[in-house]
Amino acid sequence: MARKAQPHSRTKMVSARYSKAEYLAVKSYAKSLGIGMSTFVHRCVINELKRNNVPTTLPSEDPNQLKIDTD
Repeated sequence: MARKAQPHSRTKMVSARYSKAEYLAVKSYAKSLGIGMSTFVHRCVINELKRNNVPTTLPSEDPNQLKIDTD
């Protein structure tokens, strides 16, 4: 039986590409902090959002709500 997702569980994934030098720099720094690369990158992104007063949580879209794209 599959586990039920927790309300604030991280279920979405984002990928990024790095040069070899960038990758090694990020990996080395994360290791020096005693954390994995994914944790380090996640913390950096969340801290950047907070630093710029961007909400780190948004209400989920209501599938029953009509949405009109104007783009």
